[in-house]
Amino acid sequence: MALLDRLPSRILTARGWGFVLTAVVALLAAQVLGRRDLLYVGILLVALPLASIVVLRIVKPNFTVSRRFQPQSMEIGSTTTVTLSLTASVAGGASISMEERLPSRFGQAPHFTYPSRNPTRDGVSLYEYRLRSASRGVYDIGPVTAEFTDPFGLGMSRHELGATDALVVTPAPWTSWPPRCPAPAATTDWRPRAVRRIPAMTTS
Repeated sequence: MALLDRLPSRILTARGWGFVLTAVVALLAAQVLGRRDLLYVGILLVALPLASIVVLRIVKPNFTVSRRFQPQSMEIGSTTTVTLSLTASVAGGASISMEERLPSRFGQAPHFTYPSRNPTRDGVSLYEYRLRSASRGVYDIGPVTAEFTDPFGLGMSRHELGATDALVVTPAPWTSWPPRCPAPAATTDWRPRAVRRIPAMTTS
């Protein structure tokens, strides 16, 4: 198992690499022992991971992604709540590991699983997290990246879903501080919120 963990995981999962290694052993054994049945087994074990890679490259996931900032723009040192909604064009399927891409200044990016525990009646999965910035500017939030696997869990493909949305951070109002009283330093504080349903959220 330690050997499988060292192998590249962007194309095949640990199970997929296990199939490949087993296929190599079966093919070698078929060559040495002259066993035709082992030859067939080795070919089958190689063909399954290759087929999964091809299918994942051909079939492109189709998701509708939207974000809402509350407030739409924020001042330095304040916090905005990001509501992220995702809808798949085809309902059902296995759970998918996803990540919201953020600028590095916001810290660790939020990870979540699609679908959410409590999707809406329309099949929309809703997620919330908060962002805080100590610097003004316009920051691109997104896109969502997702890792897809085949039904057998052999291959893996990473895709970007949706586009980016601009978050505007404006300077804080100027305050005249009393003499010898230093102004508090701004900090970056990001904390992901638990994945939950937001009844007030509607799809667009």
